[in-house]
Amino acid sequence: MSNIEADNPSYSLFINSKELTFNDDGELPISVSSRCRQFSIRRAILRRRRTSTTTTSSSSSTRPSMTMSNQGETVEVAVKNVHQFTGEEIKKLVSLEHTNIVRFIGAIKEDVVNAIVMEFVTGGNLYEYIARNREQKKCIGLRLCLNLTLQCARGLEYLHGKNIIHKNVQSYNCLLSSTTNILNCNLKLSNFGFKKQHPHAIDLTTFHESRKAWQAPEVIGNKEFFRKASDVYSIGIIVWEILTCQRPWNGKTDHEIYETVVKRSEHLKIEDEWPSELQKLLKDCWKTERAQRPIISAICCRVEVEKEYQNTPIDLDRPLQMREIPTIASHLKPKSHWKEFAVNNLGICESECDALKKEGTDDQDQLICDALRKWLMREGKNGTVGTLAEHLKHSRLFDVSGYKFLCGLQQP
Repeated sequence: MSNIEADNPSYSLFINSKELTFNDDGELPISVSSRCRQFSIRRAILRRRRTSTTTTSSSSSTRPSMTMSNQGETVEVAVKNVHQFTGEEIKKLVSLEHTNIVRFIGAIKEDVVNAIVMEFVTGGNLYEYIARNREQKKCIGLRLCLNLTLQCARGLEYLHGKNIIHKNVQSYNCLLSSTTNILNCNLKLSNFGFKKQHPHAIDLTTFHESRKAWQAPEVIGNKEFFRKASDVYSIGIIVWEILTCQRPWNGKTDHEIYETVVKRSEHLKIEDEWPSELQKLLKDCWKTERAQRPIISAICCRVEVEKEYQNTPIDLDRPLQMREIPTIASHLKPKSHWKEFAVNNLGICESECDALKKEGTDDQDQLICDALRKWLMREGKNGTVGTLAEHLKHSRLFDVSGYKFLCGLQQP
């Protein structure tokens, strides 16, 4: 996919329909004006002119830009019908650049046709991938679940950072770059930026399930009410889909979903065998009060930590040495959790923690160091690298850097 930039004044945001060649199920190419209104999204070949690739700087990165000439450029694209739009809206969409966001190229605005042109993502959508696994009675592994969740969260984090609310976060709108190499594929969020579709447009996919199954209670109760926290609720539904390979609220009507989610404040079932952090994450995403849900950047951090924990084997039987404790303690962040970790995971009682503070220091680095020393003195030879790593893994109080350092610790 070529990067066709909007920040170069010589390269128009608007695309002439004659630059597009459509192929539908092997039929001959057809023009935009004759049938484009009947499709929400169609695959096409875009041919534009260019001479060379130059470099332009922006506030966030340095990116290539295209200039026009007689030399042809061919790009496979997707064309989606939308409602009326402005040049500013298109400019904002085309300016978005993130590995987990579908790349917007430009727009068509001719007579009754209003459409946006974006990169074509070859692997279909996440809903279809989950459905295939369900039909084949296959489960999606935890490693892949965390990978897909993290990519979805990072895309949403980028949008929220640009003050864009997606408003339609569901597995239909998570596109996959590949289905043959799913562990290494890119997930890209799509279908955002416009509030309404063209009145003649059909749904984005061949599926026609209710969007309410993915919506937060405040949105189900008021379809015009969207906040960033509403997107966070929906990402929890996607995680549940991946873990279960089931349709959310399968068999329920829109009214039944309204009664269940809005009236009775119920959520989808969370299974006991799932990792405790994912259980907690779903509960937090599905809080009825929006203000109690985590922000998307916090979700990214939590999923990244969980992914690291799941990918790192624990088989570290070497006993820790007392002289290693200060270095280990320096990697545990944030320090403010030292007492909770000492009490809940190291088995040091609160009175002993209070005594450590009374011995003359409020330095949290020193306090966590003293707590680790006390634990190691008690454990003796049982105080191994692996034992402490397990305590860190189950506590989830510190970021992943301390855990990674401990697992990579060499023999002194």
